[in-house]
Amino acid sequence: MESPIHLILRLAALEEHGQRTELVFENPQLLNPQIQAALHEELQTLSSNEREILQGILLTLISIRNRLESGEARYPLGTGPIELIWTQQGNGEINDSQASALATRLGSENRLSPVYCENLSGYLVDLVHSGQWQAALRRARLLMAAILALPVGEAELIPYANPVLDWLEIAKEALVQLGDRRIYQQAQRVGEALVRQATLSNNDLLRGAALHRLGVLSLDPYFAGRSSSGYAFGIEVWRHRLANDYPSVLEESPENEWLM
Repeated sequence: MESPIHLILRLAALEEHGQRTELVFENPQLLNPQIQAALHEELQTLSSNEREILQGILLTLISIRNRLESGEARYPLGTGPIELIWTQQGNGEINDSQASALATRLGSENRLSPVYCENLSGYLVDLVHSGQWQAALRRARLLMAAILALPVGEAELIPYANPVLDWLEIAKEALVQLGDRRIYQQAQRVGEALVRQATLSNNDLLRGAALHRLGVLSLDPYFAGRSSSGYAFGIEVWRHRLANDYPSVLEESPENEWLM
């Protein structure tokens, strides 16, 4: 993995705007505010000529991040490292376990940024609301694997609060279709971690949003779109749909691990 300083040295060597843009969006860590702050400090150790050139590039990166965060621009989906894993998984080049390992590695190497993850999770929310819950769930799991593998992990989720809230929404929509306690527990654990951090930081707005998503996560799978007429039969069909329709997914998992 290239260090951020080496990446901006590569940016400085590129002459075409399109090549620079492509390199930036292939490396979303360059749009991470913490990494940008560290780069600013590192540039102070360089000669004045080098510092002036690279400082200009850093200011451009900060400007790009600000435009993305304000909604003035959108992150071009398809160019980043998470999307590459999605594509490889979707094409059958790698299996789910390999995809998860690659996503985890991305996070552990700190190759993400909040604004990048927010754009991905926003796309996935649109995907799950369009009815493509299986694809959205599969991709969201990889995104969350990367986020939770960041050096700070679950200890500091607030910069990634929006992707976490989106994950709760995606998990809820998937659970409405398919009862799986493992999905519920994965989402619940991360959501509760976000609630704790929002409470400690006195962020009442975020705490309320997270608690609301957790409440809906627990209730909607049992009630959304379900009629009181024949409810008992319908809920039993839903609870056992995973075993009946997707037995290969369960492998040898005992019933108490997945049954809602």
